[in-house]
Amino acid sequence: MPLVGATVRWEEAERAAVRVARRTLHQRDAEADGQEADGENLAFNPWRSLPEYRPAGSLT
Repeated sequence: MPLVGATVRWEEAERAAVRVARRTLHQRDAEADGQEADGENLAFNPWRSLPEYRPAGSLT
């Protein structure tokens, strides 16, 4: 499937899903000291990652 063609429809029958990771999120105490400021840093941003994990193709 093309990586840079964001408009190309991917047919699921042609490519089976492959699990690449599993993420476990543990419950946090939202009322603990510093949690409000820490929560601001939890937002997902693909540009805050290692270069090899940054977005590729036309969706960047």
